[in-house]
This record gives sequence, structure tokens and C-alpha cells, in this order.
Amino acid sequence: MSTRLRTSLLVTTLTVSLISLAACTPDREPGDGGGGVAVSQESIQLDTGANLRASLGGLSRAIRFINESDFMRLVPTSEGDCVVFEGDVETDCGGEPETFQVDLAPSVEELVDWLDENILTEALVEDSTDTSVTYRIPADLLCDLGSGDSTEPSPFPDEPFPGDPIPGDQAVPEAIDEGGADPECLRILSEVPVRLQISSPRRGDVDVALLIGQGRVNPAKFRIWSDELAVTVDLAKTKDALELFAAAAEEELDLPEVMHGTLEASLTALGGDTYEGTVSVLSAVEILSMSLDHPMAIRVAAASPALRGVVDGQGHEITAESNIGAVDVTGGLDLLFGSEETCEFLDNGEVQCESSDDMLGHMMAFHLGGASARTTYDGANDVITLENLGLGDSTTTFAVDDQQVVGVDVNATHNRRFDMTVRAVEGGVEVGVSPAFDLAIELATRNMPNADETPSWALDESLRVTFEGASTPTLRLDDETGTMRVLEGVLKLSSDSLGQTIVVNAGQCLEGPAGDEPRPVGPGDDVIGPDTSEDGAAHPFDGLEAGVCQ
Repeated sequence: MSTRLRTSLLVTTLTVSLISLAACTPDREPGDGGGGVAVSQESIQLDTGANLRASLGGLSRAIRFINESDFMRLVPTSEGDCVVFEGDVETDCGGEPETFQVDLAPSVEELVDWLDENILTEALVEDSTDTSVTYRIPADLLCDLGSGDSTEPSPFPDEPFPGDPIPGDQAVPEAIDEGGADPECLRILSEVPVRLQISSPRRGDVDVALLIGQGRVNPAKFRIWSDELAVTVDLAKTKDALELFAAAAEEELDLPEVMHGTLEASLTALGGDTYEGTVSVLSAVEILSMSLDHPMAIRVAAASPALRGVVDGQGHEITAESNIGAVDVTGGLDLLFGSEETCEFLDNGEVQCESSDDMLGHMMAFHLGGASARTTYDGANDVITLENLGLGDSTTTFAVDDQQVVGVDVNATHNRRFDMTVRAVEGGVEVGVSPAFDLAIELATRNMPNADETPSWALDESLRVTFEGASTPTLRLDDETGTMRVLEGVLKLSSDSLGQTIVVNAGQCLEGPAGDEPRPVGPGDDVIGPDTSEDGAAHPFDGLEAGVCQ
């Protein structure tokens, strides 16, 4: 593996380590001595454990009622080397498939024990005052967290890179010491230490500041309170911290020149087995890269909260809301698709790689007008209701070199919003919409630089799916057969390239072609139906028709 690639991976590993550590754990700047109530190493350990158990354990108890839902049969359950869908797919996993259950309690205890044994120990206390305690996190702990398995020689053992040993040589690439963490990782963290400064704004509550380097850059803060858990991330300071690691690694990290914005996630106990979770964009996110090779711009409008969920354990109800503002992403097309590189081993043992630069030099632009929804799960009646579903107040678009490739509109003539009700019934699921559902998709892959590699039907296509014609158009999906039966209203699927509209009236079913072998739509994809396209990439509506329900 090349030195530059390896160093980039190492910096990424350090970042993952810090995120992992942060997930285990305030609104004041580091170094001010806390300014709150008196704390000690012992009180921090006790309060942190108690607060994590209270919030996460309480949430686990509050949400346990969903284990009785008929919807849980649709949740995949891992069994050995296969995935089981209860009541749907037969497998060779051995034994009866387990019912998926939500229970956070064991994980909470493991987390608290791990913190007590590895982080909140007297041995790691570097400094303390009456109102704060600072822990210096050991380099080997962080390196092990990031690597997962310190004896693994490469994160990509199955893929060759220029500079990697050739299979057959049986050499270990740039070997990591099997007796411990990566020496380079240890060296970097000795130069850029990681600390946690912990204080308490009030008795029983814990504030944590993540401090990076000798200058104690503070990219993240945490609240571990008796009634709230929260993390706040400052993107500008996160960039500063990553640059410290890159400098210690003696590498130039390819970071955007501008990273601004503040994000926060929180879990709050509202009392009576009710918990609220939020994700907020506290200040607008702006990420800009002026690199000639990889220009990029990402902008996300402020929204507080952008996502909100409430679990009512006593009322057996879960609600979730999204209020995401406009999202715009621009940059080089290769950032999204990359440049294809094919490598092969030659007879002389060398590696030869060839790159395809079709995407280089082209600019892409993605626009999402927003994302709104309010979802409610009524546990008493086992019904899911979704309200105000929409993608903002404008067309969602993807363009290349100022030429639109994809355009998506949802309910453009119905205030760009709709409601949906999902009910688990015996043998299936019933879905109703209000006032209607109208999805319009415009495709113009002729504007892609690799247009000749895209399906011919997508070069210039208009797809539309509508479901209307009743006060609440309703359909039923069968668990076993996957059949879609229209109960109320009229379902229509139209395609300009096929020159047809499929109409499914109430009492009819939407059927696919029977008895046909799967045929590929793209690499690795299978879809049931005949292949009617010229280039072997079938249209998604091929073979669909309205028919009598069996």
C-alpha cells in the first residue's frame, strides 16, 4: 500500500477512534476550570454510569412495547451467515428464526463497564481542580479502537494496491506489530494527545469537552445529564483537529478549505416513560473545496430541530418528525462516481493498473428542496401514520455541467405533500394515501459523460406513478407473493419511452410476468420480467400489467 494511502487511512482510523470514544460520552469553553459544582474522579464515574443507565435504560423500557407489533415480522433477523425474514423467506440457517426484539439494557451495561474500566479511572487523571477533572486517553486504546483488530495487516486484504506485496510472495504489507497497536498511530497520538475535560454544571450532571493536541482544540462537547444526553460538533474545530493529526503524520490531508457549521444530537427524558430525541443543524453547514482536481460545495440550511422523535412508553406511541431545510451539493463528478481503476497481476509478478477518466473535468450539482414528514406509530392499534410527506417546495434535481440528468417531483399539484397510513393485517400490509400520490421522474442520462453505458430507455425518459380516484386510495401488499392489490382508487404507471400507461383499477392486482427468468438491469442487479430493451438493461415497467387477483 502506498505511503500516502496508508497515512490517509491512519488519519481516518484516528478519527473513527475519537468518534467511537465520543459516542460513549457543554456549553463552556475548555480550560475555564468548569465553573460549576465540585467534582471528583469518583463522582464523575458514578454520575456518568447512573445517567447513562437512566436515559438509555429508560428508553429501552419505554420502547419495549414495539416488540409486540405485527410489523416486527418484517424486520430481518441475523442468524449465522444468513438473514431471516420472519414468515417470508425460507432459509437453511438451522432452527427456527428468532423474533427481532428491542432491548438496549445489555448494551448499556457493557458501555458503562467499559467506561469505568478504560476511561474514567484514576490512572488516566492528568489534572484536576475543585470543579473539573482532565483525563488523558492512552494512545494504544485509541489505536486499538480504530483498528478493531490490530493483527490485521490491511483494511483491504482482498484488493491489491500499487505497492502492496503480490499474492504468492506471502509478505505482510508494511507490517503492523502483532504484539500491539500500529507504531505510527502511537507516534502520532504521542504528538497530538487526546483528552477529556469533565465538569459538572449542577450536582449529578456531567459535561465533557473533547480536547485535541497541545492547544486543546475542542471539536465536540457532550452532556451526560440526569435527564439528557447530547453531543454538539463544531465542524470548523473538527477540521482543525484533523489537520493536527495530518501534520503529525507528515502528510497533507485532502480536506475542504472551508468547513463551517454546528450540529447537535440529543436524547431528553420528558417524564412518565416519555423520551425525545432530536438532531439539529444549529448553524448552517457550509463545506467548500476550491481544489482544481476535486472542487466541491455542500450547503445545509440551519434547522432546529431538523429531526425529532418522541417515544411515549405509557401511551404506546412513537412519533418522528423531519424538517430538513434545503440541501445543495456541487463538485466534481468524480467525487460521486470516482474514476474506475482496473488492476491485474502480470506474469512477472508486477501489478498493472489502468484508469478511466470519463468523470474527470465534469461538474455535478444536486439540489434537494427539503424533506418533511411526521410519522406516528400507534402501538395500541398497530398502525403507522405518516403526515406531511414531501421533498421540499421545489423539484429535486441532479445535473451535470448545468444539464439536468434527474428531476423528481412529489405531489407537485397537491402542495408537494401527502399523508400515508400503513396497517399490518393478516398476511400482509395495507397502505392508504391522502389526498393522492403523484411521483414524476424525468431522466436524461444522455447528459452524462458515460451516456453510452447507461440503459437506452433512460437517455430521455419520463416516468410517472399516480394513485388517486378515492378519498383514501388504498392498496394491499401480500407477504408471501408480493402481490399488490388495489382496494380503493386507481393506480397508474406511465412511461414515455414505452409509450404506455398501466392502469390498475380497484379490485385488480398489479402483476409481473409469470414464469420468466430474472434478467439483469445493471451489474449485480436482477429484476423479474422479459428483457425488451435493445441493450439488455430492462425498463422497470417491463412486463407489468393489470390483472385479475388470484
